[in-house]
Amino acid sequence: MRCEDFVRDYLPSVKSCIVNVLYKEFGLTQVEISDALKITQPAVSQYISGVRGCDVLSEEILKESREIALEIHVLLRKEALEQEKLDELFCRVCKKI
Repeated sequence: MRCEDFVRDYLPSVKSCIVNVLYKEFGLTQVEISDALKITQPAVSQYISGVRGCDVLSEEILKESREIALEIHVLLRKEALEQEKLDELFCRVCKKI
């Protein structure tokens, strides 16, 4: 899959899943999530409220997205989340698709 197709067709829903796990299960604030994912706080709010990224993902992709959220949470606690690693995690879910 081309990166452009992934970004257009799947990334908003993948981010929505990741944001919701970080917010609801790990208790991160919207600002912490926006800083970690390099997105705006209003975008985080839209993911949480279901305004953005509402497409249904397969169980496999939801599972992968949840695992990525867990990895992001662990890296944040270690203060070791770098942009390169974040890109790698999104590439990993793209490969699953």
